[in-house]
Amino acid sequence: ISASQVGILREVTEFAKQTNQMGPDGILRWVLEDGARLCMLELENSLASRFSGFTTTVGATGVDLSVANFVEGIAKMNTLNARGRVVSVLDDQAAFDLRAGVSSSTSTVIANAAAPQQSILNADANSSAYLGELFKIPIWASNLTDTANAAADVVSALFIDGATNPDFAGRGIAMLWMPMVKQQQLADEVADLLSVTMAFGTGRISDFGIDFTTDA
Repeated sequence: ISASQVGILREVTEFAKQTNQMGPDGILRWVLEDGARLCMLELENSLASRFSGFTTTVGATGVDLSVANFVEGIAKMNTLNARGRVVSVLDDQAAFDLRAGVSSSTSTVIANAAAPQQSILNADANSSAYLGELFKIPIWASNLTDTANAAADVVSALFIDGATNPDFAGRGIAMLWMPMVKQQQLADEVADLLSVTMAFGTGRISDFGIDFTTDA
């Protein structure tokens, strides 16, 4: 895994500092916090791109992600002898399709969460990307996953949470530094120059995972 630097550079004029509703300190704090959020978004985007490329795939082009696909994915993780906590990140459309499939199911699959309130149908998806659990597998949604087949499909994944068993982690991060702030006063322009940078790299480090390739 090779690391590179990302970041954002912004200039805040004295006029902007004195005339905004947040006040001088407030606007500087907002600029720095927003810069850190953008850096972390770039990290999330880089990680999401690593879902595409697992050798084992489930699903079909032009077909919605289904409960049956999810069950097949779990079975294929077992075939791979992947050891550790299995987790899933789904494209937002795939997440909608799976939830719709579960909600229309007449089986007891909706009760198969670690706790009933964490079921994929009961968990609160409004406050975060966490969707809940299905077959005791935690699921998150992201709109940053890759597309496939000329953007007709989207790619989601099942993989091992590397924190539970690093030997079976599907993806890795090389982190040089977390969001870091630099500030310089520009006397000639009566402004502050603020940068927020982060340096990291991501990569797929094993084949212990499966891709869901399903309709966009």
